[in-house]
Amino acid sequence: MIVVSTQKYELGVVISQKLQAINVSVACVEPSPESFLRFYSADTTCLVVDSEHPTLPREAWLDMVYSLGRRVPVIVLADDHPLLEVHRNEPVHWVIGPNFQSILEAMGHSGVLGKAAVNVGRNAIATYDNQIPKQMLLKNKSLSVLLIDATNLQSLAVDYGNEVFLQMQAFFEKQLFSLWGAPGSFRSGDVLCKRTNTSCIYYIFLELSRANRSIPVPGALEKLADRLSKNLQFRVWNDFFKSRKEREIPESIEILNEFSVGHATVIFNPCNKLEESIDSLLELALTTSAIQQERIRNRQKEVLQTLIQYDGLLYPNFQAVFWAQDITKEEAEATQKGTSIGHLSSYIYGFESLIRVSQSSVDKILDEDGPVYLEGRYLRPDVLFGIASKCRLSLELDQACIQLGSRFGAALPGKLLINILPRNLYYIEHIKHMIPENMEVIFELSESEAINNFDLLMKVRDTLMKMNLGVAADDFGKGYAGLERVLKVKPDLIKLDRMLIQNIDQDEPKKAFVKGLVEAASTSNSTILAEGVETIEEFEVLKGLGINLVQGFLFHRPQALETILLDITKAAPELKPESLKKSA
Repeated sequence: MIVVSTQKYELGVVISQKLQAINVSVACVEPSPESFLRFYSADTTCLVVDSEHPTLPREAWLDMVYSLGRRVPVIVLADDHPLLEVHRNEPVHWVIGPNFQSILEAMGHSGVLGKAAVNVGRNAIATYDNQIPKQMLLKNKSLSVLLIDATNLQSLAVDYGNEVFLQMQAFFEKQLFSLWGAPGSFRSGDVLCKRTNTSCIYYIFLELSRANRSIPVPGALEKLADRLSKNLQFRVWNDFFKSRKEREIPESIEILNEFSVGHATVIFNPCNKLEESIDSLLELALTTSAIQQERIRNRQKEVLQTLIQYDGLLYPNFQAVFWAQDITKEEAEATQKGTSIGHLSSYIYGFESLIRVSQSSVDKILDEDGPVYLEGRYLRPDVLFGIASKCRLSLELDQACIQLGSRFGAALPGKLLINILPRNLYYIEHIKHMIPENMEVIFELSESEAINNFDLLMKVRDTLMKMNLGVAADDFGKGYAGLERVLKVKPDLIKLDRMLIQNIDQDEPKKAFVKGLVEAASTSNSTILAEGVETIEEFEVLKGLGINLVQGFLFHRPQALETILLDITKAAPELKPESLKKSA
């Protein structure tokens, strides 16, 4: 019999009605001196009481509550208990800002209700109550826990603002909650809670024994932690790659934060304080979550090293760059309606090399075991370089892209544009063997990395000129590709980021800004390339502003080398690719 004695009349009625609806015996007792007798009845299995009593001093009431808590589970309802931290180790469940769901959770954690009753109305992750693991450890004589460490999400508050962080945290908790009781995850009878209301650390206290043993067999918890980690990764990755309209992850987030799952088990020792045993359990689980994170990083590193070293896993596609002033509106429209660029062959300035992953080949080599969830379809260039940065393989991946782009791009007409990290450009003498001799290459300085040594870069700039190699400031207006980079490097090409191009036909400030850039570039012998051109209207405005070069889906989507060569020679069979326009 659950005894409810509270001055919160409406809440008491709700508790009684809902417990009776799930066939739980309950008795409501009005707080009074006589009600104490009901508390000590032999059939009382749980007490729900207020943090204060109308007929007793506060400390006397609390002493009685704590004494009762050593006999039966006691749930204390409080709006705001100023002494909560002082009394948190006492044998009672404090429910702050009580509602039926939080009270039901506390009853479930105390073992008062059956599993079916615990799950009734469960719709959110509860806040950690230290009585939960204590009661489970006392009852079962052992306790296992999974700990999900998602504290990296908190950096979103600094990078994107608190609102974006709260949205991402809510999304993450939704995914975690949806796995509660799902096949291949953790059981519905397990206890899921978060460390504090604002924390990004979550606990899953496991119900007694999987496979009818008192504790999991060796290795079982690690496998369970890996499986949970992969399930969460899958749900996050899957949403991240949905269309912007469909995905729940905030649109502004471009890189996913990492999380990990730890695990630990403790055996009841009557010589130790329960609080110390639980604290040690949670500390060990946090330590093993860091170990899993290291395992994830090592596995990601192995995947990248394999992509870099194995032939055929990475390959380049190429996107054409055209002289803008020679292309008519009719020619642009003709390209927009089809996929062929043959009729624009004489306007080709060159091609940009864009790395791609062979999805089917990569999926075959990805190990399904372990803590990492990856699919080839997720490994687009920004994701690859994001992982490479964390694994300290950025330079090696960059070099592989340079080598592949140069090897395949040598057959294409015009100049070849290849992205390069500044740190690789510093050592161009060491990697120049990757580029065929007499090949016209323009290195696009990646906007993803800051230039930390302009003096060294200027010396390299002189070396490039002697080698007949050019430099482009990539994605001007994005990332680190700012005005200082352009003024100091004096690039041969200035590539305007899509942000400056999108809807420029409807944006007067953008027109004025781009017009100023074109005029400034003319005085420094730099050529302006507008990338990301997608509409006829954008193209006409850019052409009118004097833009030299254009690149974008309006004219050409990235294609394989063989497709491009076939397209060009079909349209102009009398021309050989090497005879097409190459000069800037």
